[in-house]
Amino acid sequence: MKKNILLLLVSMALISCNQTKTSNSDQNEQVVTTTLENIKTIELNVTGMTCTGCESTIESALTDLEGVVSAEAIHTKSITTVSFDSTKVNTDLLSQTINNLGYQVVEK
Repeated sequence: MKKNILLLLVSMALISCNQTKTSNSDQNEQVVTTTLENIKTIELNVTGMTCTGCESTIESALTDLEGVVSAEAIHTKSITTVSFDSTKVNTDLLSQTINNLGYQVVEK
């Protein structure tokens, strides 16, 4: 009798653990979907970049911002491409960050 009760309790514990894991997995999928819907990619014209060091400086400063997924600066084309979560950061903040480094974001 004691073995049956113990077996029942262990079975119930395992079942409840599996249900919790499934629930968390579903929640994680929803978070990823929501985040991807908010990702925007823009191209900024940036003057003042003269070398790969300038590119690295801009990329590093932008990727340090919460919500920036990626940043690529190309000094030979004077452009910086940024992918970001639009619920956490906006284009004004991206431009301000670049301008604060001594470069200039200009309108096309």
